[in-house]
Amino acid sequence: MEELDVIWLQGIQGVLCIFEICALFYIFNLFFDRRFNGKRHGVILVIAIFVLSSITIYQRYIAGMYSRYYLLLISLLFSLLLMALYKNSFKNTLIITLLYFENIYFCDLFILFLMNNIWGDSRLVTYVQQNVSWERIIILMVTRAITIGILFLLYKYQGDIKRAVIENQNYLGLYTVIEFIALCFCDKIFYPFLRDKVKIFFISFPMLIISFFVLTVIYILCYEKKKMLQLMSERIDNAKNSYQNLILEYRDRDLIYHDLKKHLSLLTSLLEAGDTEKALLYAKTISEPIKVFERKRWSGNIIVDIILNEFYTKAKRNNIKTNILCGNLRDCGVSDNDWCIVLLNLLDNALEACEKVEKTKRWITITIKCRENIILLEINNSFDGKLQKDGNGKLLTAKQNRFLHGIGLDSVVRIIDKYGGLIQMNGEDKVFKVNASMICENCVRRKEVNNE
Repeated sequence: MEELDVIWLQGIQGVLCIFEICALFYIFNLFFDRRFNGKRHGVILVIAIFVLSSITIYQRYIAGMYSRYYLLLISLLFSLLLMALYKNSFKNTLIITLLYFENIYFCDLFILFLMNNIWGDSRLVTYVQQNVSWERIIILMVTRAITIGILFLLYKYQGDIKRAVIENQNYLGLYTVIEFIALCFCDKIFYPFLRDKVKIFFISFPMLIISFFVLTVIYILCYEKKKMLQLMSERIDNAKNSYQNLILEYRDRDLIYHDLKKHLSLLTSLLEAGDTEKALLYAKTISEPIKVFERKRWSGNIIVDIILNEFYTKAKRNNIKTNILCGNLRDCGVSDNDWCIVLLNLLDNALEACEKVEKTKRWITITIKCRENIILLEINNSFDGKLQKDGNGKLLTAKQNRFLHGIGLDSVVRIIDKYGGLIQMNGEDKVFKVNASMICENCVRRKEVNNE
């Protein structure tokens, strides 16, 4: 009966070990792009899970529940495999992997410490470390249950968490060092002659780690708040510029309309005199200034049309050849504010990229289509061929104030994620391409109603 119980316990421990390995792969699959798709990725992933799970099961069966050396070994192996499977820098991969395993193992030790003090059995720690027992299984199950809760939060807030992790790598790296030092002190619980001294470690280090974590979260929130304030400031400046341009436009229009009476009077005189050729030529002459103020209807969506008209005017002033193809976007389900964030940022980037190119080689094409329930946005433009990227392959702005101007693209990605879409950006052969999609909710509702 005891042998049967041991087999069952080993089986449960094996399942928990496999879950521990799969959970980290799930996190990377959630936050980072694959290096390659299809069967190749799936085959390598299955092999990696099998190998790492086997190592973990063997370690837990032979060496014990916990080993700081195994933690370092598995983190290094994991990082190398994840680098092969996902597009991410080694530094960032290693930090995330260490954070994952350190938190799991610190939680294991802390629960073991609590059980030892509650039950008052000095032999419990050694027994759990060396034997596959129900006590060990309970500890592992509690920690993995907490992991499931964390995975749910990561899934729910993946956009914000991904941005926070990428932008705060140094702080997270410092956090991993502090937590590993804490583990080195707390794992002295496995030495009987040091157990009385370990209590102070389990009291002080959790408080230190929690305090550091809280301070990091506060810093990230303040950082995000500061970015939002700066973004709002930039939007206000853009709005002021647009308002001033609009005032100038209306002033010029008033001057033209003021002179229109004189033009009509002269045109009438020419017609009365029977000089139709001069009248026709004069009519064409006075119509040219008026054409400047014509507003084109690109999409039927007022906000989109205003943005595209403003963009078209700016492009013309900068000698940029522009081609705009836009479908019907009336009542498409995307809010006016979201259209402003997406189009203003992307079109502004395209204009600035073209300004760095020779005048004869400046061009921008914009295509916006609505197919069934998906809005497809494509912006192509000429650029100087120079792209700046960080260690994760993320595009960096060429402007001096990267902190401020990097916000716009992040805002675009956030809006695209909000509508369940995707965005891809790449530049080659001096052509920069942006392809984005957004799910059109109103089209979905209309389709469902029609099906009913």
